[in-house]
Amino acid sequence: MAERRTTAKKGWRPRKPKTRKATIEVLVPPPPSPLRGLLPTPPEVEEMVESCFKDRPASPAYRLHTTETMKLQYYFSGHEVAYRETPQGHEVLAVGSTEVRRLIRKGSEEELHGVIFAVADLW
Repeated sequence: MAERRTTAKKGWRPRKPKTRKATIEVLVPPPPSPLRGLLPTPPEVEEMVESCFKDRPASPAYRLHTTETMKLQYYFSGHEVAYRETPQGHEVLAVGSTEVRRLIRKGSEEELHGVIFAVADLW
């Protein structure tokens, strides 16, 4: 049977804990656009959509979905958004927590049917 050591080796010292530094970057979204309803497509979004689908085909429905998602990012980056999908695109009903809460509080069940609540990704 092997012997177990119960004492530390001679000259052994516990290691000092390593100090690690972390940097946290806080991203503050820009103020949201005052626009509501159906949004115009800015040239920057048109260029990005064109570059996304330059080498690969996409159905008109998927292309519209991508365009509308990028428009939400462009206009409302990092903010809460309430919108409804229409054949012409997303109809923005409220932006920011205050407007969204007001919409929920004052809207009836029928008015809120089909409303999508989301946070627009950062642009």
